[in-house]
Amino acid sequence: MPHAVLTALFLALAHDLPDAVFVRNSVTVQIDSVYTETTELVVVPLTGRGVVRFTTLSVPFRSGWETVELLEARTGLWRSGRRGSDAVVTERPHHALAGQSRLESSMRELVLAMPGLETGDTVVVRTRRVIRNLPLADCYSYHFSPWCRDSVICGEFTVIDTRNSGLLVEWSPEFGPPDTSGSALMWRVGPLSPLDDHPLAFRSRPYAVVASHDVQSVSRELHTALDVQYSTDTGLLHETAVLAGPTPGDMRDWIARNIEYTGADIGDWPGFSPKTPHETLADGAGVCRDTAVLLASLIRAAGGEAWLAMLDTTGGIPGLVGSRSFDHMVVAIPDGDGFRVLDSSVRGVPDGHSYGLRGTRFLPLTPWGTPLQTIPVDGWEDSLTLVLTGALVDGRISATLSATASGAPAELIGTIMQRSHDSYRITLLARFFGAESLSQVCTVGDTLLLTGAWSAPEGEGVVLLPGLRDIAFPGTRAAHLLIPACPGSIELDAPAFENLTLVLALDGRAFVPPAPVSAGEYSCSVFVTGDSLLMRETARVLPLRPEPRRILETLINRSGSSARTVLTQ
Repeated sequence: MPHAVLTALFLALAHDLPDAVFVRNSVTVQIDSVYTETTELVVVPLTGRGVVRFTTLSVPFRSGWETVELLEARTGLWRSGRRGSDAVVTERPHHALAGQSRLESSMRELVLAMPGLETGDTVVVRTRRVIRNLPLADCYSYHFSPWCRDSVICGEFTVIDTRNSGLLVEWSPEFGPPDTSGSALMWRVGPLSPLDDHPLAFRSRPYAVVASHDVQSVSRELHTALDVQYSTDTGLLHETAVLAGPTPGDMRDWIARNIEYTGADIGDWPGFSPKTPHETLADGAGVCRDTAVLLASLIRAAGGEAWLAMLDTTGGIPGLVGSRSFDHMVVAIPDGDGFRVLDSSVRGVPDGHSYGLRGTRFLPLTPWGTPLQTIPVDGWEDSLTLVLTGALVDGRISATLSATASGAPAELIGTIMQRSHDSYRITLLARFFGAESLSQVCTVGDTLLLTGAWSAPEGEGVVLLPGLRDIAFPGTRAAHLLIPACPGSIELDAPAFENLTLVLALDGRAFVPPAPVSAGEYSCSVFVTGDSLLMRETARVLPLRPEPRRILETLINRSGSSARTVLTQ
């Protein structure tokens, strides 16, 4: 075992324990008449979470233009009395298809099940992928990033270009420039740990990428491949554009409401070729690529300018890209010196695209070739303002909750209101806002009003008032970071702000409020005025990457209960 790997294992065990150690994580790319990618993974899970993560692995592929050969898949067991075993391999349609209403038989996966895997065992997987044709255009790239959440990594990336295609390269500081002493390009990185105080800790996602074309050339090539989908018969499109509304935003909203998200394999490039606008309108259904082509065609039919654009919803696009670098298609319309993104495949988004795409890089497809752009992250705030007005009686609050939201919480609420079935919308909203039950739901302008009951548990001489952790449990991204595995990993693209006010009529008992709490960006105060109790609680998580401890302090206080515990007499 290499010295670096032994060092990684020792340090991982001697300090905070990651989920796994990648003993080997290597990719070799060979470019000749085809593109061949050979991957080798050797990993040792160190915790129960690591075992769960590596008990079942997926190797996705597109049948028809690439093949995947499984060279080796097995477990090596460290404990005496046990024997290693080969993986149980199953080929099937990709698991994401059913959940996304996509009927694409070309999108498949090899599922590798590792029976009897325990902590300390070794998982070994080697695959060979042969790509004979790239989708849409012959623009190749490989983005090697051995980063894995909560695991110690070691990585090796080798590129052998027998075609002498003049590859472009880019790398992160952790990798540094490649070794070119031989006939290949080679990068090595690691061991690195994601844990904040770990001696092997790293602060960014290491990567190396090679590409056959620069970004502007990819933009031109993909535009050429997809521009033929625009219809020259604008009669129906003009009528539809008039029906949808005068602005590109109106057209986007109309498509999101009227075109169901369902897709199938068509065209020369299954999974990549869109339908024509007329086909999408006739079917009343399509996936992102179909609705994007339709939206761009409607905007053009109405006399506007619009271009297709590609992005990666994981947000991991580096400075070099290829035909396979993207998993989502949207529309880009000129906006000042840049572009505004419109995503016609999602409903209930007030700004034309999901808030989860903020900060994502995208590539407009234009005949002149356009550099990568970034969806802006400033100019808005994720906020959720809640006012609970009612009466407290015997550990139960009967009240009306008014909720006003912006940003991601508004998108979540809008999705529930517009896309959930009537029979369980109230159940979803009750869970969303922590209610024991809801009897009525209505909207007044941008405010959601809910009438129902909330719990206020009572003990001997004390009452615990509901707080943000109860009523806004999934409301903002702060709620999802209550117990971060690694404080240094908290990185938000926009501020998240929550504000809760309780106005409760009391039941005749005397109430003694606790002392106010203010720490980090959290505050909570309780007052008794006459026969009413008033509580104000706020939490704000700012994008303070250099100060993760302050963020953690806010989240810990938000999850506490002492500031909301009222004494009764």
